[in-house]
Amino acid sequence: MGFMECSNRKAFLVLLVAVVVSIWIKSMNDPLNDFNENTQFSIWTMRATVLGFCSRTQLVEDLLKTNDEDKNTPEDQYKKQSIYALLYNIYALVGKTSFNGIPYEFTFNTWGVAPTKYQGDPQQFGKEAYRRLTDFPAVKEKIASLDRPVRFLELGSGTGAGANLTSHIHSSSHYTALDMQSQGTNTCKRLHEHDAIPGIRGKLNCLQANAQEVPLESNSIDIIVICETHIAEMGSLTDEDKLILREVQRLLAPGGLFVWGNAIRTEAWDEIEAYFQNSKSWDTIAVNDVTEGAIQARNEDVERVDEVIQDFHDMIWVTNYIPKCKGLISHLILDFYRNPGTRMYDTMVTRYHHYKQACFKLIE
Repeated sequence: MGFMECSNRKAFLVLLVAVVVSIWIKSMNDPLNDFNENTQFSIWTMRATVLGFCSRTQLVEDLLKTNDEDKNTPEDQYKKQSIYALLYNIYALVGKTSFNGIPYEFTFNTWGVAPTKYQGDPQQFGKEAYRRLTDFPAVKEKIASLDRPVRFLELGSGTGAGANLTSHIHSSSHYTALDMQSQGTNTCKRLHEHDAIPGIRGKLNCLQANAQEVPLESNSIDIIVICETHIAEMGSLTDEDKLILREVQRLLAPGGLFVWGNAIRTEAWDEIEAYFQNSKSWDTIAVNDVTEGAIQARNEDVERVDEVIQDFHDMIWVTNYIPKCKGLISHLILDFYRNPGTRMYDTMVTRYHHYKQACFKLIE
């Protein structure tokens, strides 16, 4: 090897090490708060981010103290944009996996409900939650009354998996799946965006935007869907939540329907129901309590969620050699999915949280 070749190789290695160290230092942040809706990761930046997080021993120790079977990080100490940026990037990076020999890509970011008509499907409970949201008799009557494709809009559509399912259930439809997360929207476009095929599926398009300021015309939508978003997560309707509800009212055509499902604090659902019942603009069509079915879904989904978490650790690789950090990350994800043995699961068992699905009609 010549001197020049050796020098070039050393320079390349020094540059490579410098780049890796630079990425690592930049990634030594708090993943609960430091990312936003436009954050995207490669597999290497995700690995560097996790390694940087695990290297922050004091942060890891502090989070371990506030996360176990009886408690978890308070909601005001993390940003939903950061959490979802991580989750949607993780789903995309893990890609194809399998459960019970059935290949699939993790796209239903939903707790879901049981029993389900999709028995055996790896994502059966998320599919069931979406199916029921458009199975209200009022929704079926609305669709049947139209002489054109029904116009759906989903706010907080994530990866678009529920939008895809619904566009197939209601094949005469035009569905807009809107989410503020760029990675979720990218997955929606990659896997689900499609044109209509008569009798098989409706048209589906994916849109990145904020639900507080939707770039669509007023009175242009027949049915708006919200499934397991962070609205009313703080236990009451905040000013931000009310902005979204005002957007829902602006976007719906007179006589349009708003279907909404989520597991949130019981007092939040009480306030939501009062909000619509006391409004001169809305009729409450139905409110179904499906908490027991949500608990059943979580009980039956444990093995699959465990496998998904291990898929993540295998992809990241480094956490398999840092047991304490691996345990913390696993717990944070399990709590997010309300798995048995977590505080978030117990909130449904004790009915501190209720999972309800509701249908409201905008008065003509």
